[in-house]
Amino acid sequence: MDDAWVAQWGPFEKGTEQPFYQTMVDTKDRERPMMTFAAQENLELVSEGEGPAGDPVMRVDHPMMEKLFVDAPPNAGRHIVHEHLAAEYPEDF
Repeated sequence: MDDAWVAQWGPFEKGTEQPFYQTMVDTKDRERPMMTFAAQENLELVSEGEGPAGDPVMRVDHPMMEKLFVDAPPNAGRHIVHEHLAAEYPEDF
């Protein structure tokens, strides 16, 4: 991202050389579908089947989900990318 974006959303404790990820914001949290960037330092790894504070992992609602991931049972705790995307972007998997 450019300096203006960093100035608006930073500073970042681990700097701007850390990975940044384009993320889908769950429509349960925001009515209109939205995608945003998140610094790795602001993301939390969730154990399979368990969310923050021990809550069960909930399915992410976003219109892009079905285009990117295989439809898995609700609360499966993971998202499996479509095979054609995994083949197109092997360095990401």
